[in-house]
Amino acid sequence: MNRDKFVFGLKDSATRTELLKTHLNSTGAKKSLADAVAEAKTLESAEKANKLIGDIEEQVNWTRHRDMRLKRDPGTCHWCGDRRGGHPWKVCPARGKTCSRCGGNDHFARVCLETENKQ
Repeated sequence: MNRDKFVFGLKDSATRTELLKTHLNSTGAKKSLADAVAEAKTLESAEKANKLIGDIEEQVNWTRHRDMRLKRDPGTCHWCGDRRGGHPWKVCPARGKTCSRCGGNDHFARVCLETENKQ
């Protein structure tokens, strides 16, 4: 009786629905008021955790290289844009230099993948 009053007095319809699904506990006996309160607390806690998970907004600041739009012609250097063909990184003129577009290291502005200035 008290269990039913507790369940019907709940404001949250989702919790009330869950508590009304079964009248028996795990041992097969009728659920008591203490069982209903404990289950309601568990459902409330789970709902709060689910809401927190749903509210998390992630921002991704990276992409795979194959998805990037390259600003260079095929056969040119990835870092300096030299049109004479690829060359080893150790002898690339862009090695150790700073990009004038994004401020990043080891590439020139003509091959920079940034869409806007980072200033």
